[in-house]
Amino acid sequence: MNRVKNICSFMSNNIAVLIIVFSVIAFFYPKGFSWATNYTELFLGAAMFGMGLTIKAKDFRIVFTRPK
Repeated sequence: MNRVKNICSFMSNNIAVLIIVFSVIAFFYPKGFSWATNYTELFLGAAMFGMGLTIKAKDFRIVFTRPK
């Protein structure tokens, strides 16, 4: 369980770097990532779910008090 926490912590701390690295690799080697187009909805859903997990009740209060 500790190993999973370490992996998750590393990924969340370095997500921007990981995205850039994989984007550059995919740019120069598109055939290696062509399979991923079939799972775009799944990847987008996982990203949205992960972002949703970071939302706190305080964030909703701010949105509802200042909707613009």
